[in-house]
Amino acid sequence: MADTSSIGPQWPPRETSHGRVKGIDNRGIVRDREHLRDLLGVLEDFARAAGRGAAGADRISIRALVADHLIDPSSEALGRFGEALVPLESGGELDGCSLLYLGWNGEDRRSAAEDVERALGNIETAAGRHRRRPAEIRERVERQGFGLHVLSMEERLGDPRIQEDVARLYRRFGWSAEDTLQILGHEQSLIAVGFEGEGQERGVVSAGIAELSLIELGDGVPLRIVEFTEAATLKSHQGRGLYSAICATLMLELARRSRRGELAGGALDVAFGESSGHDLGVLIAAIRLGRTFSRQVVEERGLPFPGYLPQHVPIAGAPRSTRFNDLFPTFLSRRGLYEFADS
Repeated sequence: MADTSSIGPQWPPRETSHGRVKGIDNRGIVRDREHLRDLLGVLEDFARAAGRGAAGADRISIRALVADHLIDPSSEALGRFGEALVPLESGGELDGCSLLYLGWNGEDRRSAAEDVERALGNIETAAGRHRRRPAEIRERVERQGFGLHVLSMEERLGDPRIQEDVARLYRRFGWSAEDTLQILGHEQSLIAVGFEGEGQERGVVSAGIAELSLIELGDGVPLRIVEFTEAATLKSHQGRGLYSAICATLMLELARRSRRGELAGGALDVAFGESSGHDLGVLIAAIRLGRTFSRQVVEERGLPFPGYLPQHVPIAGAPRSTRFNDLFPTFLSRRGLYEFADS
């Protein structure tokens, strides 16, 4: 069965899909240089093993919660292994920390200059757009006759029509019907759909997932993160605002549950998505939904890394020169989520 989790494993890193080794460092907040050196040493060891042909993969991708004072613009090691940064603004022990993406790719897994140039142009275009209210986003698709709905677990596991429709959408990811059932059964994930028709004729034409993960850090600090992932719309229905409306629907539900302390027993710390730099529509939608590009944060802080994930996974869509896509994280803090829901 395919690896259907986007957030992936915690510590230690392990091999997942698409030739990657992944891991989230849940040993504790990185507050001192010794812990940071240890973390960077994991990447250095992997790079050496890959150079000897002993790694079994050609990309390693690690995330860690790091105190901001350790993220030094002059650090040579961060210049080599740093990729992206997501600041946290949820209060308490997490203030003054950021989710730091670290990574390394083999020589045969490099971004193409023309692809990066096109992606950065798309980022600049998208960053110039303005946030919209959730009601405005949802009303656009409702006026076209579509319905929006967060699926209950009973619907996800007990309605064969929903299962068939979602499986049809997710074939684009190379997933089987069994993989889709596994996704539908993830208890911590929210799944929203766009549908058309009534009664027996009602069919799902678009879907998206908010994958929740509770990371119990070794120092006793809980981190609750949500990734917006695996969005898919029938080709015949693309360009009609369904992606944005489904994300807005998920965000309203996340805000409701977060305020009630119902996300893995507490409130959300950060929500994010990782989007192909070639999909201008999705990038614009992220900004419309109130998210911020990690690349903007990296540039503002003068950090020595690119603000995106090079050659991370393959995504169907716009043509590219390489096997994999460069992904651009966008994020929303707890405060940002509440502001969006209340707007």
